[in-house]
Amino acid sequence: MSYAVKKKPEDVLGTFNASIKKRPNETVESMLRRLKKSIQNEGILQELRKREYYVAPSLKARLKHQAAVRAIRRKMKKTQEKLY
Repeated sequence: MSYAVKKKPEDVLGTFNASIKKRPNETVESMLRRLKKSIQNEGILQELRKREYYVAPSLKARLKHQAAVRAIRRKMKKTQEKLY
């Protein structure tokens, strides 16, 4: 079994451009809310979690196959429930 190697945050982040500018009479809370939303829309956190650990190509393929099998089983279960 292969083990994942944890990467340093500076290796994982790369370059992203999520920035906001302060609007007149804007509170810090609303600025944080807008920043979080822009980070989420750009997919920075999702990318960070995805790249946090190295995943070998063989493991990627295995996980993709397992996800496909789960999706097929879920779909079959739904169609069988409709029959009854």
